[in-house]
Amino acid sequence: MPYDYQIDKNARYVFVKGWGKIEPDDLLRHFEQLFEEPSLPIQFRQLVDLRKVTAYNIFFKDAQDFKDICNRYKKKIEGARIAVVADTDNIFGISRMMEAITNDVINIRSFKDMDQAKKFLDKVN
Repeated sequence: MPYDYQIDKNARYVFVKGWGKIEPDDLLRHFEQLFEEPSLPIQFRQLVDLRKVTAYNIFFKDAQDFKDICNRYKKKIEGARIAVVADTDNIFGISRMMEAITNDVINIRSFKDMDQAKKFLDKVN
């Protein structure tokens, strides 16, 4: 998965932009790398922009593997919110599957609209 991410530690924001084809190993490697990142702020908010992704080859088992990663880093990611923006039905649907499988571990929401995703991240609990 070609992607890049930037961390704004002061704002507690992580911006991720993906493009091209996303394979399971790419996705899992990204989150393990991110969760290991020393500059990752507590209760971070992550905006994942998948609008340039052409294929999202993530299946149920991959979502379970992602949940396992989240469980391993549960203390570090506690209070985090992740907003995923996808503009195709296929990628949006897969993102919703990930959301449903991991909802007891991490707060992920899927959106087709960037402004709605940002509102979700910026709301105060």
